[in-house]
Amino acid sequence: MILEMPEDSFAPVVLTAGISALFVGLLLKNWTTVAIGAAVAAAGILFWLWPRRDLREREPAGEGARG
Repeated sequence: MILEMPEDSFAPVVLTAGISALFVGLLLKNWTTVAIGAAVAAAGILFWLWPRRDLREREPAGEGARG
């Protein structure tokens, strides 16, 4: 069995930027920055964890041809 690794993406960078903006906004008590940082972080998490069609629910090779 060969384990297929996920492709590279910018999702971790987007998540890091969102969390950084969120914490800077909290430190400065700037609620607009907190809201924008939380939205960017949420988008980064969704983009990172969203299932891809090519990896979802595939049968392992050789197990579908049982008769």
